[in-house]
Amino acid sequence: MGLIAYSCPYVPAEIIAAYGLTPSRILPSSGSFSGPVGVTAGVCPYMRGFINSACASSEVDAIILTTVCDQMRRAKDYLDQRTDIPSFMLNVPSTWQTAEALRLYVSEIRRLGHFLERMGGQPPEVDAMWRIMESYDRKRGKLRSLKGVLPAIEYSLAIAKFNKSGRIADTGVNVPFTGKGIPLALIGGPMTMMDFQLVEMVREYGGDIVLDGTESGERTMPARFNFRHSIHDDPIEELAECYFGYIPGVFRRPNSELYRWLMRELDSLKILGVILIRHTWCDKWHAEVCRLKEWLKVPLLDIEIDGESLIVRNSCRIQAFIEALS
Repeated sequence: MGLIAYSCPYVPAEIIAAYGLTPSRILPSSGSFSGPVGVTAGVCPYMRGFINSACASSEVDAIILTTVCDQMRRAKDYLDQRTDIPSFMLNVPSTWQTAEALRLYVSEIRRLGHFLERMGGQPPEVDAMWRIMESYDRKRGKLRSLKGVLPAIEYSLAIAKFNKSGRIADTGVNVPFTGKGIPLALIGGPMTMMDFQLVEMVREYGGDIVLDGTESGERTMPARFNFRHSIHDDPIEELAECYFGYIPGVFRRPNSELYRWLMRELDSLKILGVILIRHTWCDKWHAEVCRLKEWLKVPLLDIEIDGESLIVRNSCRIQAFIEALS
């Protein structure tokens, strides 16, 4: 089966699998310079890492991008001009509270289906689509059962593995995890594997990440599907409700659901501080910093990363932040 790479949580893996292709949400190792995106000025390191990682794989047959991020819009130009890999741009509306916005997203998923046909996929029957959705829903249910059992970052890595391969690792753990450090939350955009080194810095200085609210964590899992349907119900509309109508994102207008989700999680986990991790040139998260500082009831540390290293400056700031909370 052809492998279709993507990075945005608003791309439903179910629609790719229903067409007989293999969805793979890639978590790049770093902001690699090797590939079609080799420049640094004005380029988001995550976008560079994702595109270069996808293009470096001989298994990737096509790449799906979305409009939620200006840098990913720009990535389409790199792919079209510098590679032969087919790509598709999924339009995800920023406004989300109207029926028109939902209908637009539904039409975009159908348009994605036509692209998947050109990639060798076969349009699914309605029953087959529902069965695939049920399979994904069941697996995500197993993933959700790991929350509180695994440490927050290990939980995110289990989610990332599932998003990439469709498999859930057997952790062998069945008792709740209890952290020993100062409880902290991590929020922000998508992470590379290198960015997770920041968690080790936090642990080293006496902190404990108990919530991963980045785009790579639990925040961007879709809602559970409603399987109380008739044979005439359209599964694409259910996909749209559970992805577009549910996942809170910083790009949304308004993005009030992001704050509601964050408030609920911060209160339930008794978090004492928040670390915002954002990539250089990520305008949307950068623009949110002042609002977050005003809104949060706990201190916020704003960390900018460049995709190359977590630099000593960030290490010192993390240490000082945790010491101030002690």
